[in-house]
Amino acid sequence: MWKCLKRVLCLNSAFVFAIFLARTGASPAIVNGALGHSVSLFPSIPVRQDVDEVVWIKSSPRTKIARYSEGSIKYFNTIYNNRITLHSGNFGLEIHDLRKEDADEYEVIVTAGDSGDERRERIQLKVYARTGASPAIVNGALGHSVSLFPSIPVRQDMDEVVWIKSSPRTKIARYSEGWIKYFNTNHSNRITLHSGNFSLEIHDLRKEDADEYEVIVTAGDSGDERRERIQLKVYGLVSGANITLQTTVICNFTLTCTVTSGDHTSFMWWRNGEALVNDNRQHIRVLGNTLEVHHTAEVEDIVYKCEARNPISNEMAEIRLRDICKLDTCARTGASPAIVNGALGHSVSLFPSIPVRQDVYEVVWKRSYPSTKIARYLEGSIKYFNSNYNKRITLHSGNFSLEIHDLRKEDADEYEVIVTAGDSGNERSECIQLKVYDAQADYTLN
Repeated sequence: MWKCLKRVLCLNSAFVFAIFLARTGASPAIVNGALGHSVSLFPSIPVRQDVDEVVWIKSSPRTKIARYSEGSIKYFNTIYNNRITLHSGNFGLEIHDLRKEDADEYEVIVTAGDSGDERRERIQLKVYARTGASPAIVNGALGHSVSLFPSIPVRQDMDEVVWIKSSPRTKIARYSEGWIKYFNTNHSNRITLHSGNFSLEIHDLRKEDADEYEVIVTAGDSGDERRERIQLKVYGLVSGANITLQTTVICNFTLTCTVTSGDHTSFMWWRNGEALVNDNRQHIRVLGNTLEVHHTAEVEDIVYKCEARNPISNEMAEIRLRDICKLDTCARTGASPAIVNGALGHSVSLFPSIPVRQDVYEVVWKRSYPSTKIARYLEGSIKYFNSNYNKRITLHSGNFSLEIHDLRKEDADEYEVIVTAGDSGNERSECIQLKVYDAQADYTLN
């Protein structure tokens, strides 16, 4: 009974800790919306072919609202009354007819199908009434669509609605007496004027679409004319965030964060969920996309994250201190790993010397650089984690050896096996160094 209780407590503690980290990480991207109009929340997480599940959650109270899984979409929360759309192409969440209560923090969770990797992103939606002389600002993403909604009430007696692009001042679309006409060929059929709400939709956004737009609405009975301005800003989505290690000497290092695309990008650094600033006492120096760290004593397993963001998107990259400073279990214990030689294209088995007893609860095999879990035995069942092996590994439940088939050069690495006893929870680990040679070369394999 006590063993079961301990296990439940540990699992619950791990779950609470994971939730805590997720909620104390990077600041959410901010999206502004206007009352009564539509807004789209775009995840900056790259959309890949192997996405297994996408879940959107509203934070206060924490409520699941939409889920994509295996090609089908389900909506959970009726508070929106059919006002939300989850787009399967880019997994953006569109909210229609915005209300004050829609303002909240939203979280999207994307799970990959092949590896089970889970990535999370938070977006803060703010909802405003469109008032004042300053133009409303709408942010759009390169290559995507955006809609400009006039806040002028749509009445039955509308005689004419005209949309104008400001620089240079050019009429681009007009609604009059039930007919719509498009004037400017520079948009190349990329605009749609919707007669229902007189919004202007621009497709396949380009940099040159960024401008101030004006809509002029004329009433038919009185000839009253009302005008409204909307400022459209166009950004490239931030993607391809990556951290590179520039220098490392006894765990003194410089990290540089880069992106492959995205403009007006700013950078923030985080350590275990805490935002980093210059701190002489902790030997930390932040210089935009560069982080310099000097460790003078032994350090724990810390995760550094870089957040790259612009007004419409953000992306995270991370690196573990364990991987920078080689703080793996074998190095920490000082034990030299056993060496196993294998031949290219052949199979090899890594045998743990740890005695296999009847009370084994869990056996985990890992690769060391970077630390990656590849196979696990747990209470009679076996699971494989790393798709890089493409079904080339077998964990044998009889002796818990790891067999690697069709050996490749990149399989050469240090492997760690961790064996946990079920009665006591005692954990023992062992490291094995695998070297891979060309069988045709003049080598003698022991």
